[in-house]
Amino acid sequence: MKAAPQAPRHNWTVPDPPYDDTVLAQTMQQINELAAEINYRSEDETFVHLADLTHAAFVIARELSRPRNSSGCIQHPGAPIDPAAPGGPQCLFCQGQARRQQTGPPTVAIRPSRPVPRYERHRMPRPPMPPGNG
Repeated sequence: MKAAPQAPRHNWTVPDPPYDDTVLAQTMQQINELAAEINYRSEDETFVHLADLTHAAFVIARELSRPRNSSGCIQHPGAPIDPAAPGGPQCLFCQGQARRQQTGPPTVAIRPSRPVPRYERHRMPRPPMPPGNG
């Protein structure tokens, strides 16, 4: 008994950047036009082309949904902004790095140890044993 032949895996193409809303709109228009023309008697290549277009639209939409560089920092594009930073709003992570470079490595303040007070253990007296047990 022979094993069933494996279907060839399809390598999805990734559209070339830049990604913007016009490229997504054009891809979606192509999908809509092809979907309007396709039927169950269409050739296999038509379905493959529709799948390629759908995957391309997915990739473009996913890339457009990524967070943008709101901080203006090349090193930390999605970083929070420190509005109170000297010189205007700046990347919070770069501000922290600059502050650490100015002050040097962090140091640990060693406090002298305090004597630990000794607490006397107060034991409760045991209740007397009832007669006949023991």
